[in-house]
Amino acid sequence: PWRTCLENVLLPLELTSQNNLSARARALELLQQLGLADRLKHFPHELSGGMQMRVALARALITQPKIVLLDEPFAALDERSRFRMQDILLELKTGMNLQYVFVTHSISEAVYLGDRILLMDDTGRAKDFRAIAFGERNQSLKLTPAFNAVVQTYAQLFGEMEHSMFESDVCELPR
Repeated sequence: PWRTCLENVLLPLELTSQNNLSARARALELLQQLGLADRLKHFPHELSGGMQMRVALARALITQPKIVLLDEPFAALDERSRFRMQDILLELKTGMNLQYVFVTHSISEAVYLGDRILLMDDTGRAKDFRAIAFGERNQSLKLTPAFNAVVQTYAQLFGEMEHSMFESDVCELPR
């Protein structure tokens, strides 16, 4: 909380003694891509939740990873910010040749962002694994019958999984 946006993004490189002029240029470029070029000297408490999330994403990407792990990264965001972050993630995936593992409880978010979806039960067991084949993705895709059909399929699978889970957890109370 005591570091500015730019300082937060550069932190991983500082910790590995890689903080130099080219690292700073990369950080500035990432913050520009994420729409935060005018917030470089702002502290986290001065940013919205969506902006804080974009700083965290820039901090993860500054090391140029091949794969990024994201566990419910947009859960605390309002819907508008969440949609914007989804689109930013898709842009970064294409622009940086990035792969990610994205954990979410939102079926529509999984369908929108995923090339492949693994549905897991609450014990961590895989229940379904499918490829999702949509061309270009943008928010208007969510209004199409094809998108909604895939969401509906996963909602059904999820509902069946929940139903069978509760049936198997029924127990007798002592008398």
